[in-house]
Amino acid sequence: MEEYRPYLPDDWGNDDKMTVLFSPFRENREINPVSWDAKMKFWTDMIEWELKYSNQAVIDVKQFPHRFKRNGKSPTCLNKVLNEMLRAGTIMKLSDYESNANMGWVSWGFGMLVKKPVSWAFSTAIGSYRKEPELDGEYVFVDIIKEKAKHVLDHHHRLTGSKTLHDVVCLNALRQQCREICTDERTFMLVLTQLKVDGKIVLIETQTKEKFVKFCNKSESRVKPVTDVDQSILRLSQREHDLLKEVETLYSDCEKCHEEARAFVKKGQSASAKTALRRKRTIQSVIDKREAALANIQNLLLQIRNAHSDKMTMDAYGAGSEALKSARKDGASLGEVDTLMAELDELMAEQAEFDISLAQGPSSNLDISMSDLEKELEDLELEDTDTGKENPVLPEVPDLLPSVPKFEPSYGSDDSALNSTFTLDDNPVDKTPVLH
Repeated sequence: MEEYRPYLPDDWGNDDKMTVLFSPFRENREINPVSWDAKMKFWTDMIEWELKYSNQAVIDVKQFPHRFKRNGKSPTCLNKVLNEMLRAGTIMKLSDYESNANMGWVSWGFGMLVKKPVSWAFSTAIGSYRKEPELDGEYVFVDIIKEKAKHVLDHHHRLTGSKTLHDVVCLNALRQQCREICTDERTFMLVLTQLKVDGKIVLIETQTKEKFVKFCNKSESRVKPVTDVDQSILRLSQREHDLLKEVETLYSDCEKCHEEARAFVKKGQSASAKTALRRKRTIQSVIDKREAALANIQNLLLQIRNAHSDKMTMDAYGAGSEALKSARKDGASLGEVDTLMAELDELMAEQAEFDISLAQGPSSNLDISMSDLEKELEDLELEDTDTGKENPVLPEVPDLLPSVPKFEPSYGSDDSALNSTFTLDDNPVDKTPVLH
């Protein structure tokens, strides 16, 4: 069944008009230039509407005509339309687009990125007919990629707000943020390529193969080169991400210990319940330390992201590092920033080793009092008792119900009497059977 398109014109139901529009173009445009140009405009508009409707920017030219199938037939004139769009710079072969982007787009002299009307190419062939080459493969609609690139940039600036936030974003996070603008991975990468060509982003890959994107600030026309401060922020962001995942896992382990303790209480195994609660307290102490480190990093990042200059960023580093027992003097150089970040990394590593040792088991320095454990165990037992009261045990329903006596009247020679012992003592109506 042919799919309905909301953009289809009223003439789509007119068989006579659509027969003409589906047929090949005349060889000589000059025979009827008005009709020829109107037909070209009809199909260029239809192609643009179809791509916006499907939210796509790349097409396979052999399969594309089937999208306009009508009464089982596809248009036979689209090769001509696509060739004209190719000459106008509206579309490019996918491989050319990627290679030209990597070369700085010099070979195409990309004034062509500014849309020119398809009719501009007609002046080179007025009154003559050229045999159009049969296009094959995949082609990119340049204007759609440019439009999506603008949407991605605007979307990022809306997320960062009116204040100056640091514009380094994890590639995976950016992909999630833009999933409604770029519905597939290839379109997303083409959009990033366009932004890179336009000087709006730079791509960063860390030593651990993590990929990041740095955007130009809203007040800037081009993105600034990646600095040492950017790389330091990346390290902090990665540490923040790792700590968030670790805290989430620790909370899950803590909840499992709590559930284990509840299960032991229900079985009356108080000693095992205490062990589970002790393990829960140990994990909770690790969580507290991880969250303290996370808060320090997040506070540091927040100050950096609200800084309006490199000097303010340096001051923010100093203020944030104080929480992690580091400091610096005013007028620090970029070299001192690296030293400061190395100290932060060393402090975090030492803290991680210390917390891991704590997580391996209770120690004499871990303040878990027996009275606290007894109190938590008592609470669990009380909770279990209250649960039992709220759900009292009811007697089981018997499988067999009492049998109902059968009433079978005996008809003898005496019609006035019934040989039956069945009575209905609780029936308010006349209990004497009536025979007919």
